[in-house]
Amino acid sequence: MKRVGIIHYDEIALKGANRDSFEQTLVNNVARKIAAAQIPLTIENRWGRMVVTAGVDGVWKDEYDKPLNAMLAHTPGVSVFGIGYMVEATQESIFEGLTAITKCVDVDSFETFRVSTTRVDKSFPDTSQDFDRIAGSYVHGLFNAGKKVKLTGADVVIRIEILKDRAYVYIKEIGLSGLAVGSSGKAVALLSGGFDSPVATHMCATRGIEPLLMHFHAYPQTSRAALEKVEDLAKVLSDVCGPLTLTLVPLLAAQKEIALVAPEKLRVILYRRLMLKSSEKWGRDNGAKAIITGESVGQVASQTLENMGVVEDATTLPILRPLAGMHKKDIIKQSRVIGTHDISILPHDDTCTVFMPKHPETKARLGTVLKTEELYDSQKLVDDMLERIEIQEI
Repeated sequence: MKRVGIIHYDEIALKGANRDSFEQTLVNNVARKIAAAQIPLTIENRWGRMVVTAGVDGVWKDEYDKPLNAMLAHTPGVSVFGIGYMVEATQESIFEGLTAITKCVDVDSFETFRVSTTRVDKSFPDTSQDFDRIAGSYVHGLFNAGKKVKLTGADVVIRIEILKDRAYVYIKEIGLSGLAVGSSGKAVALLSGGFDSPVATHMCATRGIEPLLMHFHAYPQTSRAALEKVEDLAKVLSDVCGPLTLTLVPLLAAQKEIALVAPEKLRVILYRRLMLKSSEKWGRDNGAKAIITGESVGQVASQTLENMGVVEDATTLPILRPLAGMHKKDIIKQSRVIGTHDISILPHDDTCTVFMPKHPETKARLGTVLKTEELYDSQKLVDDMLERIEIQEI
C-alpha cells in the first residue's frame, strides 16, 4: 500500500490532437507548485489521470497532505482530486486502503458518506455498482454504523478506481476545472485594488490564460498602501496561477500633462486609452495576445458602451471583459469565493480618480477624443512610462 495523490481533469479530456499538450501544461503547473512549496513529491501523467507520488526517498509524510490539497484545489484544469492510497486490485487490498483512508477523515466533520467505484478493468469480478454496495457496507462498519449512506449529495465521497494492476482509494475533492494556466497563451491583466479586476483575471486564468499583471499607479499622489494592496491581490492570484510578474507603471506624470491641456470631462477616457497603449506595447514585447480588464457595462461613467468603444480603439489587441454582463453583487460574491474579497474591500486610492472631473463624459465621440490627443504626444508619454516601470516577481 502506497500513499498517492490522484488528479482528474474534465475539459482537457475533450481536446483532440492537442490533448497531450494540454495535459503536459497541467502536469508542469502542478510540478512547479509542488517545487515552490518545497514538498519532495513528483507527478506523472497516466492515461486518464495524473498521479502524485513520493520523491526519491519514497516517503510520504502526513504534513504534505494539507499544502498539496490546497494547491490542487486552486489549480485550473483540475476537476477532481484526492489524497489516498494505491493498492493491489483485489478486494482484500482495497479494503485495506479503505481502512486506512477512513482513519484520515475527521469523523466529527460529516454525517453522510458514499462509496463510488469505477471499474476500468472489466475482469474484476464485481461490477462498479455491486462493489459500491460491498465497499459501502464495509466502510459503514468501519464507522461503527455511526454514519449514514447518502447516494446524492453525501458529505464525504470515497472514490475507488480499479485498474488492471492496481487500484486507487481516496477521498474525492472538487477542483476549479477549466484549462491549465498557460495552455491558451498570455494576456496583460490590468489589475487595480478593487473587486473587479482580480475576479476578471481569475476567470481568465481558469480558461488557460497566463496573466501578465500590470498596475498603473499615481504614487506619490496616491499612497504606498494602495500599491501594497495590489501586491497582496497579486499574491492571491499567484496561488491559482503559479509564479507571476507584477508590472507597476507610473501614470502620474502623464495624468498631469493631460490635465493641463485636455477638457476636464475627457480625462478618464484619455487616461484609459493611454493605459491600453502602454499595455499593448509592453504586452506584445512579452508575448501577450490580449488585454484583460474588469469592466462591467454601465457600472461607472467610463464603462458605457460609447466610452468602452472609444477606449478600445486605442489598441489592436483583443480586449477580454469577462465581467461585462455581471452585476456588482455577483462580482463581490465571486471575490469571496476566490479569496480576494477581504483585500479588495480595504480602502484605497484609485489612480483614475486623480484629477477626476466633476462631470465625466459618458458618451464620448472618437473624433473628439482623437482631436484632443493631438494636444500632447501620447507615444512619448507611453515610452516615458515604460522606461520607469518596476517589475516584481510574485
